[in-house]
Amino acid sequence: MDGNDRRNISYRGNLTSALAESVRQEILSGKWPLQARLPTDGELARTHGVGMNTVRRALTTLASEGLVERRRGSGTYVVGTPAQVATPIMVGVLVPTTRHYFPDLLAGIESVLGAHGGQLMLRITENQPARQRGELRQVDELLAQSPAGLILAPTLVGEVDPEAYIRRLAAISIPVVLAERIPARYADSPLSYVSSDPRRGGYLAVRHLRDIGCERIGLLSSRNTATSEGFYEGFSQAIRDYGLNSDGPVLRLPGYREEDFAAYAERARTQRSDGIVCLGDVNAKRLLPQLGERGLAVPEDVSVIAYEDEVARDAEVPLTAMVPPRYEVGRIAAHILLRHIELGPGSPVTHVTLEPQLVLRASTASRTAASSTAKPAHDQR
Repeated sequence: MDGNDRRNISYRGNLTSALAESVRQEILSGKWPLQARLPTDGELARTHGVGMNTVRRALTTLASEGLVERRRGSGTYVVGTPAQVATPIMVGVLVPTTRHYFPDLLAGIESVLGAHGGQLMLRITENQPARQRGELRQVDELLAQSPAGLILAPTLVGEVDPEAYIRRLAAISIPVVLAERIPARYADSPLSYVSSDPRRGGYLAVRHLRDIGCERIGLLSSRNTATSEGFYEGFSQAIRDYGLNSDGPVLRLPGYREEDFAAYAERARTQRSDGIVCLGDVNAKRLLPQLGERGLAVPEDVSVIAYEDEVARDAEVPLTAMVPPRYEVGRIAAHILLRHIELGPGSPVTHVTLEPQLVLRASTASRTAASSTAKPAHDQR
């Protein structure tokens, strides 16, 4: 088990404590007075974006503290109030999901808050029918619980007006730090932020392929997402800077079907690509069998590098990856927020971008090494 696995397991356990603390604070604020019946387990699960088991564990924790009572066939009732002493620093946190990228980011936030006597109140924006309006409603719900500050990963692509959204967040009277989801014009942000740098990730992915001898480099990418446009800019800049062949197949779609991967693999074969950059690693993993069906061996014929590292190591050929430092993004965001809380309104706006890290695996190899281990020539049709 590596460090990322340990952090994921740790954070899944902390979802329970985060939910328990959120309900505890609602009881303390008077939202749920004595003898009030709490929302059903299912309603709590939907509101907080967690599973039913997490809700049951959190309510069991509160029942053991004498705050609530679980009454079979009736519901959960408030029967006590938290002691109003030694109140920890409470930080509201809003993220799109607790899956994929974000468990490590949340674990990084909690590692810092826990060391400073703080706790987080978590809100999930996944599956909001009106994303921007739903997110702002959840921000308002966090503010109603009087946190000392907020760490937010807002939706700034799609149907939203990002500039208006940022102005709305900048008007909040407590410190706000953006994590990972940041404005397109980074330098103009009135809010502090911490983010991995997808532009740099796209650039470094091309540079690695160039360094191992690839010349005809293609791109398979999502489109109109939080990272896709910056990633494409970095990819394109590197192709220009290194004078590489610009005829490599480029495909950028909002979503992919199996026939899209098949068509792209065929283009890679006919255009004689020797390197492919994928955003993200799920797409790269799905592309590999389509390349194989067309006689393209990885990495002997074509090297593949992915941005993201969720499933990369489990691919049929373990994927080399540019890995955004998600845990460090969370840690630094929490440190900046605590500094803002300490210094007050005079605290300077802070902008931090972190470079993704290259993790080498079997899907990339130097063209010399790949050719020395390649199989005899065969018909690739």
